Amino acid sequence: MRPGWYPDPTGAPAWRWFDGQRWTAVAVARDSNLPPTGIPPAGQPPGPLPPALDRPRGTGWLVLVLALILAAGVLLSLAPLRHKYRITLPPPGPAETSQAPEPSRPAATCQIGVAPDRSFHPGDDALYGGRLRLPAEEIPYSARSAPTTVLRALSDVASAQEPATTGRPAEFSLGEIRRTAVYPDPQVSARLLLDCLTRDPRLYDTPASLTITSQRPLPVSQRPGALLAGSLSPGQNSRTGLTTVAVLVVDDGRPDRWSVVFASTRQAGDHERVLAALAQVRIA
Repeated sequence: MRPGWYPDPTGAPAWRWFDGQRWTAVAVARDSNLPPTGIPPAGQPPGPLPPALDRPRGTGWLVLVLALILAAGVLLSLAPLRHKYRITLPPPGPAETSQAPEPSRPAATCQIGVAPDRSFHPGDDALYGGRLRLPAEEIPYSARSAPTTVLRALSDVASAQEPATTGRPAEFSLGEIRRTAVYPDPQVSARLLLDCLTRDPRLYDTPASLTITSQRPLPVSQRPGALLAGSLSPGQNSRTGLTTVAVLVVDDGRPDRWSVVFASTRQAGDHERVLAALAQVRIA
């Protein structure tokens, strides 16, 4: 506070002089709302310290100390609860990506169908399997076979094959697979079927290498389908002799099945015939 006249800190109805450090004994009756003018004579004895100024100094520090003590007590009381109810966040995982799963990495499950389990089909010379039909004149291989195929997952199989003296015959087969979590859509199903073929222990002692040569949509009778074709590099002790393979998986409208075309070749000249036959497959 600056030196000057102030209301008497004792509460008396008077003005008292404050010299900048302490109150003096000089007091003037408060007969108006305005303080007196002038400076009192020097050498006056000091008066009592104003309570309003004395309390903040001591009280402020006291309040601060009490607040710190209280805060420390609260923290100490919560320490056991912090260990008892500790929440552990999971470690950060890999960054999410908007890319779809790569179809070249299918699930490891390879299902086995029942190829001879035939549904009812017309008795003409066309090739029938699943809900698919290939006219007789478009069949690329001349020999009809028992309902067998190198692609073990197929059921309701009809197959035309090219006999071979060694290994597996080239074939053009129609059939179906169950529509399950393993085969969720035509694209993934096509890749899984070929992947399982390359790891079939009946055919290869070590997995064959498959080089994808074609991967594209191929509708059949205006229904969505997925074509996947590739060339085979056999593993050790290959027992097939096959050089190229192709799978066409078709959504034929059934809620529990996909129709499937599987084709394989042994000679380079068969490839074009197989592609031409794939283009002629229709939903029966």
